[in-house]
Amino acid sequence: MLASEVPPACLEEPTPIGRAMCLNGALQESERRVAALVRQAAAPHLGLRDQDLVAAQDHWRRYRDLHCGLRERDGESAGSEAPADIAACRLTITVQREAALRALIGAMGPR
Repeated sequence: MLASEVPPACLEEPTPIGRAMCLNGALQESERRVAALVRQAAAPHLGLRDQDLVAAQDHWRRYRDLHCGLRERDGESAGSEAPADIAACRLTITVQREAALRALIGAMGPR
């Protein structure tokens, strides 16, 4: 995860559970921004089909959750650190999704 994606307050949390809760809060905020970007991408002037955007978002979310869940199953993240590691992974990928959607909207631009 890029340091800029982790809120500084999360890094200062003294316990793994505290870090996980903080990261999950940041993840929820990022997911709200992604949802807003998907709605923006569905604007008629961009020419993207709603059903395609919904399907793409569903597939992306499944990928993210499975990918980040592998960390726990592979033993890469174990014990009390697992929830924070998984939340950090999800946050990283969600922030990347935000950037990808912004780029898509910018590339499609007004027509």
